[in-house]
Amino acid sequence: NIKRAEVTKMICVALNGGNEPNVSTNAKPTFTDVRGTIYAWAEGYIESCVAQGIVDGVGGTRFSPAGNVTAAQLAKMLLVSLGYNAKTEQFTGNAWETNVNVRAAQKGLYDGLAKLDTSAAVTRDQAAQMVWNAMQAYEVEYKDGVLQDKVVGSTNDKITLLRDKYDAWVYVGTLTEVDSTNMTISMNAADRAASDPKPEDKIDEVEFTKVGQDYSALMGQKVKVLFKNGKTNDVIGAYATDDNTVYTTVANGTEKDDNKVKFDGKSYSVETNSKGEITTYIDGVRSNGTTLAELDNNVFNPNLYTFVDSDNNNKLDTLIVKTFNVAKVTYAGSDKIIAAGKTYKTADENVAEGLKKDDWVVITRNLFQDKFDVVKADVQTATLDALRDNKSDKFFFDDGTVSSQKQGYNQYQIGDTWYTGAAAVQGDRTKADLNTVKAGDKVEYVAVNGIAFYMKKASGTNTGRVDNVALIMAADTTGVENRVKLAFFDGTDKTVTVDSDSKVDFATLKANLGTVYEYSVSGEKYSFEVLQTGDQYKEYYGDLTFCGTGKLGSAVKSDLSNGKFADRKIDDNAQVLLYNSTTKKVADLTGKQFNALNLDKIDGSSGTIVGTSTVYGFYGDMNGLERIGALAVEVNADLDKVSNQSWNHYGFITEDAKWITRN
Repeated sequence: NIKRAEVTKMICVALNGGNEPNVSTNAKPTFTDVRGTIYAWAEGYIESCVAQGIVDGVGGTRFSPAGNVTAAQLAKMLLVSLGYNAKTEQFTGNAWETNVNVRAAQKGLYDGLAKLDTSAAVTRDQAAQMVWNAMQAYEVEYKDGVLQDKVVGSTNDKITLLRDKYDAWVYVGTLTEVDSTNMTISMNAADRAASDPKPEDKIDEVEFTKVGQDYSALMGQKVKVLFKNGKTNDVIGAYATDDNTVYTTVANGTEKDDNKVKFDGKSYSVETNSKGEITTYIDGVRSNGTTLAELDNNVFNPNLYTFVDSDNNNKLDTLIVKTFNVAKVTYAGSDKIIAAGKTYKTADENVAEGLKKDDWVVITRNLFQDKFDVVKADVQTATLDALRDNKSDKFFFDDGTVSSQKQGYNQYQIGDTWYTGAAAVQGDRTKADLNTVKAGDKVEYVAVNGIAFYMKKASGTNTGRVDNVALIMAADTTGVENRVKLAFFDGTDKTVTVDSDSKVDFATLKANLGTVYEYSVSGEKYSFEVLQTGDQYKEYYGDLTFCGTGKLGSAVKSDLSNGKFADRKIDDNAQVLLYNSTTKKVADLTGKQFNALNLDKIDGSSGTIVGTSTVYGFYGDMNGLERIGALAVEVNADLDKVSNQSWNHYGFITEDAKWITRN
C-alpha cells in the first residue's frame, strides 16, 4: 500500500514535469508527527500539498504520514491538482466520498482499474495508474464562479496536465511503420479529434524520428505517441490504447470460414477493402492486402500472424506478419554465415555466436535495428507418437490404433502437437531434411510455429542394428486368419497374423518366401511394405540403411566370398540370416561367422547358396566404419548343421590360463 507521505511526493513530482520540485518547510511545522520522525524527508512535499489545498491533516495537528490512502482520498487530491475547489465541489463533509467518486469517474481517474474498491487502501501500482490518468485529464478553472475546462492561448484550447506540466503533445493513430529509429502513425478524423492538441484536418500521417525504443510489437495497433512541444524528433514514449484487441496465432493455423477467418477454434469477422483484402503489414512494411482465400492456404507457412481490431468494432482491421525463415547453415566463418542461399555478415546483422555448418537457424527481421536476427534453432528429441504421410490413406498410432484420413502432406505428432512437414509435396513421401521416420521412433527434430523442418530418427537408438524388418519364413491360413512366420535379424522368430490392410497382401507374402519386408504393428496384426532405398530412407531401418538387393550371380557370390556386399565390407558384428526355402528353417550368424563360410559347402558337405537367391543388405555405422550390418541370403544347406557348428558358440579368456595336474 502507498503511504500518505509517499503520495505527496508523487503528486509534487507529477505537477513539476517529472522533476524533483524545490519545496521548503515552515519554521513552525503544520503537523506535529512529521518533523523529527522517519518521515521527515516528506515534510517539504506535505507542506507544498497543504499550501495548494491538495491534502489536509487527520485532525489534532496530525498528518499520519505512515497511514494508508484510499482510492477516494487519492482521487480527491488529484481532482484538486486538476483545479477543482474541494469546498465548492463538496469534497468535504459527510457526502465527500460520493461527490469525489462522481467527478473522478467523469475525469477517467479510475480507468484501467476494474473492480477497484474506492474505500480500500490503494496499492502503489494503482496509485501510479491514477496519477497517470490524471495527467491525461483536462484541467479545470472557475470563471465568474462557473466551473469550466481551463483554456489557454489565442485559440482557447483545452489543456491537460500532461501538456501543461510536461510540454507533452499526444497524437493518436494507428502504428503503420517501424523503420529503424523512425515510426509512422496514420490518423483518421476520430484520431485527430482524440489528439491533444488537435492536428489540422489535412494531416493523415505523422512520422516520428529518433525514437529511442522499439515499438514494433505495437504494429497495427491504435497508439498514443507523446512528444515534446510538437517536435516529432523528441518522442517521450508510445503506448497502445484500450481500443485494441490483439490476437496472435501461427499462420498455418488460420482458415477461411465462409466470410470470416478462423483460428484457435474461433471465427472472426474481418474488415476488408473493395478487393476483399485485410490491410497487411509484412515485417513492418505495408504490403498487398490478404484475402480470406490466402488465409486458408497456409499449410506450410511458419510465419507468425497478429490480427488487430483497433477500433473495438469486433472486426479484425489489420494483419501483421512476422516472417520466420528456418534453414540449415551451409557455410560458417568468422565474419559471416550462409543459410538458405543468402549471406549474413556478422558486421551487418545480429548473427548468434558459435554457429557451425549444418546448424539450424531461425532468421527474423529486427525492425528497430533494421537488421536480421539469426539465432540457432533448438534440435529437440522426443518420441514420435503418430504420423500421417501422403503415401497412404491410413496412419498408425504408437498404441496400435489405426485411423484413415487422406493426406497430401506429411504430418508428425509429438505429444499433443501435430507438426506439418515443411518440405513435403504431393506425390513425394518426404524430402531433404525430413528423413522418413516411424511411429514409436525416438526422433530429433526442428519445429518452428507448427512446421517441422527437420525430422530424423535419433542416433544411438539402435546402434549398429537393423529394426522393423523381417524375413518371411513360411505362410499358412489358419481358420479365417492369414498367418506368416517371421525370422528377425536378432535370431528370434514369431508367427503373426497379417493385417487385411497390409500394403503387401498375404498372397504376395506367401508367394515370396525368403523375402525381407518392412513391417509395422497395429494392435496384434502385422502390416508389410516393400523395402525402400534413397537418401530419405537413410538410417530408416533401425540405425541401418537398406542398400538394395543383389541376385546371386558370379559377381555377387565373389563379393560375398571376399566378405563384401554392395561395395561394403561385411562387419564382423553384422547380423546374418541364412534361409532354406525347402525346410523353412533359418540360421542366424555373425558377420565373422558368415565370412568364414565356404559358400560352396556351407554345411561342410554339399549345402550351398542358391544360385538364384536374392541377397538383402543393410549398411550403417559399425563402430565408426560404414559397413554391412545385416544380411539375408537363401541357401540349400542343412541349417541344423550350420547352427550346430562349434564356431557358432565362443567366449573369451578372462584371466591367465593355468596348467592343472590331476592324478
